[in-house]
Amino acid sequence: MHAHSPIQGQRKTVFNYAIAFISVLLVMLLKWITDRLFGGGPPLILFLSAVMVTSRFCGFLPGIAATALSALVCCYFYFPPVGTFQIHSANDVFRLGMFLLEAVTLSALMESLHAARRRVEQSTHETILKEQALRRGEERFHHLVQSVEDYFIIMLDPNGFITSWNAGAERIKGYSAQEIIGQHFSRFYPPEEIHGDQLNRLLIAAAHGDSFREEGRRVRRDGSLFWADVVIRAIRNEAGQLEGFSKVTRDVTERRRLDEELRCALELSALARDQAENANRVKGEFMANMSHEIRTPMNGVLGLAELVLGTELTTEQQESMDLIKASGQALMVIINDILDFSKIEAKRLTLDSIEFRLPDLVKGTVRSHAPQAHSKGIEIVCDLHQTVPECVIGDSGRLRQVLINLIGNAIKFTEQGKVVVRSELISQSDGVCQIRIAVSDTGIGIPIEKQGVIFEAFSQADGSFTRKYGGTGLGLTISSQLVALMGGTLCVESTIRQGSTFHFTIPFGLPAAEIAHQNPSPLESESPHDTVRLVRILVAEDNQINRHVVFRMLTKHGFDVTMVNNGKEALDAIDRDFFHVVLMDVQMAELDGFQATQAIRIKEESNGRHLPIIALTAHAMKGDKERCLEAGMDGYVTKPIIVKELLQAIRLAISSKESLIAT
Repeated sequence: MHAHSPIQGQRKTVFNYAIAFISVLLVMLLKWITDRLFGGGPPLILFLSAVMVTSRFCGFLPGIAATALSALVCCYFYFPPVGTFQIHSANDVFRLGMFLLEAVTLSALMESLHAARRRVEQSTHETILKEQALRRGEERFHHLVQSVEDYFIIMLDPNGFITSWNAGAERIKGYSAQEIIGQHFSRFYPPEEIHGDQLNRLLIAAAHGDSFREEGRRVRRDGSLFWADVVIRAIRNEAGQLEGFSKVTRDVTERRRLDEELRCALELSALARDQAENANRVKGEFMANMSHEIRTPMNGVLGLAELVLGTELTTEQQESMDLIKASGQALMVIINDILDFSKIEAKRLTLDSIEFRLPDLVKGTVRSHAPQAHSKGIEIVCDLHQTVPECVIGDSGRLRQVLINLIGNAIKFTEQGKVVVRSELISQSDGVCQIRIAVSDTGIGIPIEKQGVIFEAFSQADGSFTRKYGGTGLGLTISSQLVALMGGTLCVESTIRQGSTFHFTIPFGLPAAEIAHQNPSPLESESPHDTVRLVRILVAEDNQINRHVVFRMLTKHGFDVTMVNNGKEALDAIDRDFFHVVLMDVQMAELDGFQATQAIRIKEESNGRHLPIIALTAHAMKGDKERCLEAGMDGYVTKPIIVKELLQAIRLAISSKESLIAT
């Protein structure tokens, strides 16, 4: 159907009615000629030809117009001597009426026949077009199927015999279409995979489900096997009757090989991961044992040195003990660096989140380095900006460790001048503050080309520094990784012979309210004997030297101390006497600290008491503190023992006990 404009429609209408007028004129001319040649005759029959021609070619309405025009001509223009018809009687009227009826009927009939013929022609034309399109589609589909070389595509009749064979089938199977068409598709299955009517069941499954998919081995013409992914789909006619099957096969041998290689690689990766985890576990156990075995004798060395230094000594003895203590502390720094580095490497190091007073921590760390700086004639300055919050939430221990490393390095590599520790507030919002801390010195400086490697393990700007200044080369590595764990980045700015500045910015949480300043605990007073004389402490320690060290430390601060060798003796002592707190070694013979603590807690379930127990242990690896607390202990102190930390742990453990005041 083609659309016509209004002007084209008007022109066609005028043309159709013009045909009607011309047809009547032609009939009039024919009538006049026949009358001259043959004499007068029936005039109306001739005019029916004009009506028929007009209806046939111009439609029903132009045919009616031709009818009316013919009647008008017959009535008014045919008169003697020219015409032979005039209306003189009723018979003439009847004849004219019959003429009009016949002409209109004939006009409608011709239009109907013509319309029917047009519909038949249109339907026939559309059918031809559909058949041509279907033929072209089938040809394109056949061409497409034949041109696909990566897929083995065949057609089967309802019984499984091959009716179509594409180029991909020729390439994959090795047979030409002439050789294989008419054969049963079972020819491509290995004999060992054909059992009874198995293949017929495949077709039945495809017919019932409209499609069936499987993956299995197939055989080529040369007898070689390959893995195939096969899809069999039922083909039905418009009535739903089964006409055959399409079978599409893809060679997946390479994919299965890659899958197998991937599976093997994953298994090897899992095995390597298990081996690595086992190695890390063994390494962790080794480091834990090494930590315990090293810290235990070092506790004795440093503890005894501390005790001896508290007595009257000759000048030579004082110097010797100072050297012993300094050497022991230097050794502990190296041991702690190695242990911390091992924990960081194994990703076994975690951060605590506690509330602490940031200015006190920074000032205290700087103050602890003052003797070292002053011994070299170096000034050490602590510059705290007034905007720094009093209390923050974070890992105070790891922050102190970073500051100790940076300040220690600054003093170590500075021969004259000063070391400045600055702290300032960068930003504060949503309960989080960003604190920037910088440690500057006027030391030897670091070359630009070496500034990128000083944070690597066992690296220093110059290898001769190790011989001159000592150290493991792990301090900056550990500091950098600790700062990263806390959410910051450790950076350096340095100029040769002018000094260096190490700085970092760390996010800290802010507590809900500022912590009120508390009065110092009696355990922290300068003269503790008047306030803690009644505190009774039970110490369970199996190492003779450590027992001696702990006893001397505690009695020096006025505590009433009872010593036992193991957990069993501790239980017996608790049954006999009253104690305010127990210092419990973890690793002991006969009954260790965990077992003893568990026994104490079980007994307390019946009497309603709670005896504070503090772990006193050389186990300082990741998870050791958590294990102690989960076992029912109230505190955790590592060896070598720092007196201040021990006293703080005792204070925290017994501060809430009313028995201390009542006794």
